[in-house]
Amino acid sequence: MKSLAQLSRYFFAIPFCVFGIQYFLYGHYAGGLSPVPLWAPGGVGAYLIAAGLSITSGIAGRLACFSLGLMFFLWTVVLHAPRVVTHLNNGGEWSGAFVALAMAGASFLLLASFSERT
Repeated sequence: MKSLAQLSRYFFAIPFCVFGIQYFLYGHYAGGLSPVPLWAPGGVGAYLIAAGLSITSGIAGRLACFSLGLMFFLWTVVLHAPRVVTHLNNGGEWSGAFVALAMAGASFLLLASFSERT
């Protein structure tokens, strides 16, 4: 079971490194419109790369998982919720909000897989 938890860390963290690189290359998430303010892509890119590397290496992995979960939860509340409320019939807005909420939940779940010492 321990090897499965380690493998899940890689499956979770490596895409964040790639998303961080996309923020540097394109100025936004290449999958579509980024909910991040225009002044933030470089900082978000560096943060995502650092968090991904931290989770894969296990160095400050708990902190990285907690901060990612908090970031995604705040994105859901601050950035996505107002758009959902103003576009109630737009499934894309709902979908984006729930993807961010699912990522927050996954981050907090992965946080539990780290021991207190990491």
